[in-house]
Amino acid sequence: MNSQFWVGCPTYWKDPDYNKLDVEVIKEDLLQMIYTGVGFNLYMFHGGTNFGLTSGLKTEGKYYLTSHDFDAPISESGDITPKYLEIQKLLGDVFGSDEEEKPEEVTNEENSQMSEDVEAPQAPGKGEYGKVLLTPVEALLDSQMACCRKSCISLFPKSMEEMNVRDGLMAYTTVLKDGAEKDAELKGTVRDRAYVILNNTDTIGIMENEDVLKLPKPVEEKSTLTFLVENQGRRPYKSGRSLTKGLFNMYLNGNLLDNWVISVFPFTGPKLIMKLQNNLRKKVRRAGRSKAEDTPMMKDGSENTPKKVDAIVPPALYIGTFTLPQESEEDDANKDKTHELDLESEISYEDLGDTFKDSYLDMTGWKKGIVFLNEFCLGRYWNVGPQRALFVPGSALLPYPWKNKITFLELEAAPKSLTTRFITTPEPEVVDVMDESVPIGGEATVKPDEGTAKPDEATAKPEEATAKPEDATAKPKDATAKPGDVEGGAPEGGKSPKETEAEKKLSREEATTEKPAENEVEKKEET
Repeated sequence: MNSQFWVGCPTYWKDPDYNKLDVEVIKEDLLQMIYTGVGFNLYMFHGGTNFGLTSGLKTEGKYYLTSHDFDAPISESGDITPKYLEIQKLLGDVFGSDEEEKPEEVTNEENSQMSEDVEAPQAPGKGEYGKVLLTPVEALLDSQMACCRKSCISLFPKSMEEMNVRDGLMAYTTVLKDGAEKDAELKGTVRDRAYVILNNTDTIGIMENEDVLKLPKPVEEKSTLTFLVENQGRRPYKSGRSLTKGLFNMYLNGNLLDNWVISVFPFTGPKLIMKLQNNLRKKVRRAGRSKAEDTPMMKDGSENTPKKVDAIVPPALYIGTFTLPQESEEDDANKDKTHELDLESEISYEDLGDTFKDSYLDMTGWKKGIVFLNEFCLGRYWNVGPQRALFVPGSALLPYPWKNKITFLELEAAPKSLTTRFITTPEPEVVDVMDESVPIGGEATVKPDEGTAKPDEATAKPEEATAKPEDATAKPKDATAKPGDVEGGAPEGGKSPKETEAEKKLSREEATTEKPAENEVEKKEET
């Protein structure tokens, strides 16, 4: 009995692409098990999602994606795939006939044509709900809200387990007794990833596991040094001290750092998430920015774009609200009423009872963090890929005219546009790539023409997006996004926009240098 016959495989952050298994190899193995009388269970038959902070750890430094699609016959969003239909056809050919068939006959005569003949039916419709503008509310380390922070003082660092915390982040802050010169070494153990922050605002480096960090600049005596440690996932098996999370003894130039203030940011539980979002909304209103933040969906990229927002340096919290399109005249009659759920509401999410089309949230432009939709944690995102969008179940959305709240905890850098969008596929197109992100320590200022892309800029024109019949391929400027729009290089199989632009510039320089040379020869001949 093969209780786990893998028909797919997991993918991890930093993998170059989604890992897949060859369906032809799967079919050959299935036939062999069938004709030798071996029972089997297809694993995984249906892909899934590591919602919340449940994505785990495989080995040191190898972490599962939020998506657990697994290249399964039925995808993460419940769609039938070509792999499903091919396995279905194979089993039908074997068990649906009265005549005994040999594995060689099925493999040689039918399997060679199966990939070409089988097409997956159209996937169930997904919701394309447009763009959402987010407002930076406050830096994480400045947050004093009880819902996401509790602190203690300890001579030495305590692990997450000692603080009774399973997931989330912890901040370890100490005051330096002595200063340190540039290139002084910070050495210790963090699990899994720590942002080293000087005086609460300046992120001077990132440490993973047992990294050694050299200070990029001198630090003065009595400066505060904070290590914001992220638990990136737990191992589902094994035990021991090596699996604990947090900060474990840190040395600066060989001197042990002590006297720590330890703060906990668990970010778990629907009530805690709702309280966090409501507190952020109140803070936005008190700051007088409710009009800038409280925007509807911006399908045309032009409505209510703020001229400027306060500069807040990540790690920081961002929030936005949106309403879904109305579906009936009764909805239109209630559009002027305030519909916003909070902890004091008599109605709950379950009472509303509507289920909308599933969707995907495009995280292009954002670096690394966590997303919360209403009282639900969608999971982690990270621009190292290969996952670029988070699956959004329709059951997590609220019907018109209720306000949906979306919150980002961005740890590294936010895009200049401060926008995200709902899309219908898990793979954002190149033309959907947003602008480059604001680097750590950069300004988060949005100009009116930078907030969102204009309709004519967001999508390539038909004559530009498609190559002419006589052209084998589209021109680089037509087939790819602008250099400022692409982060991380070229699309697969092509040159990066920067390389293409450099080649154009070089050709222009060569063209201009050739003409003067010809003119000089002519002048000499005349002389």
